[in-house]
Amino acid sequence: VAGSITRGTRGPTAGEMLRSTELTGETAAAQVRLDKIVTERVGKVNQLLAGMPHILAPPIRIVQ
Repeated sequence: VAGSITRGTRGPTAGEMLRSTELTGETAAAQVRLDKIVTERVGKVNQLLAGMPHILAPPIRIVQ
Protein backbone atom coordinates (compact mmCIF):
# COMPACT_ATOMS: atom_id res chain seq x y z
CA VAL A 1 0.00 0.00 0.00
CA ALA A 2 2.78 2.43 0.90
CA GLY A 3 4.43 1.90 -2.47
CA SER A 4 1.20 2.63 -4.28
CA ILE A 5 0.66 5.79 -2.29
CA THR A 6 4.19 7.15 -2.77
CA ARG A 7 4.42 6.48 -6.52
CA GLY A 8 3.02 8.86 -9.07
CA THR A 9 1.49 12.26 -8.77
CA ARG A 10 -2.00 11.23 -7.73
CA GLY A 11 -3.07 10.96 -4.13
CA PRO A 12 -4.04 7.67 -2.52
CA THR A 13 -7.32 6.11 -3.58
CA ALA A 14 -10.12 5.45 -1.10
CA GLY A 15 -9.22 1.76 -1.24
CA GLU A 16 -5.57 2.47 -0.45
CA MET A 17 -6.55 4.67 2.47
CA LEU A 18 -8.92 2.00 3.79
CA ARG A 19 -6.26 -0.70 3.53
CA SER A 20 -3.69 1.55 5.21
CA THR A 21 -6.08 2.02 8.12
CA GLU A 22 -6.73 -1.73 8.29
CA LEU A 23 -3.00 -2.46 8.30
CA THR A 24 -2.47 -0.03 11.15
CA GLY A 25 -5.01 -1.94 13.25
CA GLU A 26 -3.62 -5.33 12.22
CA THR A 27 -0.10 -4.22 13.13
CA ALA A 28 -1.22 -3.00 16.55
CA ALA A 29 -3.00 -6.31 17.21
CA ALA A 30 0.09 -8.28 16.14
CA GLN A 31 2.25 -6.18 18.47
CA VAL A 32 -0.08 -6.95 21.39
CA ARG A 33 0.15 -10.69 20.63
CA LEU A 34 3.94 -10.55 20.37
CA ASP A 35 4.26 -8.58 23.61
CA LYS A 36 2.13 -11.21 25.37
CA ILE A 37 4.35 -14.03 24.08
CA VAL A 38 7.53 -12.25 25.16
CA THR A 39 6.13 -11.36 28.57
CA GLU A 40 4.42 -14.63 29.41
CA ARG A 41 6.16 -17.45 27.56
CA VAL A 42 9.71 -16.16 27.29
CA GLY A 43 9.46 -14.75 30.82
CA LYS A 44 8.50 -18.19 32.18
CA VAL A 45 11.38 -19.84 30.34
CA ASN A 46 13.74 -17.24 31.77
CA GLN A 47 12.45 -17.95 35.29
CA LEU A 48 12.93 -21.69 34.81
CA LEU A 49 16.48 -21.15 33.59
CA ALA A 50 17.45 -18.61 36.25
CA GLY A 51 21.16 -18.90 36.98
CA MET A 52 21.86 -20.41 33.57
CA PRO A 53 22.41 -18.73 30.22
CA HIS A 54 18.96 -17.98 28.82
CA ILE A 55 16.93 -15.86 26.41
CA LEU A 56 17.14 -12.15 27.05
CA ALA A 57 14.32 -10.08 25.60
CA PRO A 58 14.57 -6.31 25.36
CA PRO A 59 11.94 -4.23 27.13
CA ILE A 60 8.67 -3.96 25.28
CA ARG A 61 8.42 -0.85 23.14
CA ILE A 62 5.67 0.15 20.79
CA VAL A 63 6.77 1.29 17.36
CA GLN A 64 4.34 3.67 15.70
